[in-house]
Amino acid sequence: MDYNFEVTRANSRLSAVEDVVGGFAPSSKEFSVSDAVRTVWLGDMDYSDWAFGFSISGAVVTVMTGKVRQGTRAPVTVAQTNITIAADQTWIYVEYAFGGTSATVTSHLTEPQTNPTTLRYPLHLWSVSGGTVSIARILHLGDIVIPGVFA
Repeated sequence: MDYNFEVTRANSRLSAVEDVVGGFAPSSKEFSVSDAVRTVWLGDMDYSDWAFGFSISGAVVTVMTGKVRQGTRAPVTVAQTNITIAADQTWIYVEYAFGGTSATVTSHLTEPQTNPTTLRYPLHLWSVSGGTVSIARILHLGDIVIPGVFA
């Protein structure tokens, strides 16, 4: 697939929409595949903007506030939490008792497992190498939604 051709086509369609709206100065920025690649590889995304996102300071990972939404129940707010990463392959996850009114962010060295009474929802996997903490995998960003069938 010729991605540059597809992007060019999308840009021309944006211009057509701007023409139809009329009276407004064109405001869309031309986009190219190389811009997208550069944005992704430079890692300039601020993960602290997301529910259950994170920021890192030394060995401390701050997990941002998020919500667990279970069916028609009132959303449960999970407080911002600081977790010190001391070992390689540390999991950070949300723990929530189905039907409960609270949830916590916690960590463990083994992958979290949900059981019939407790949701253990993995958020991130962390690495430690040479004393430096870094993200190994992001498994979830945003609020956690449990379908109403489990309500």
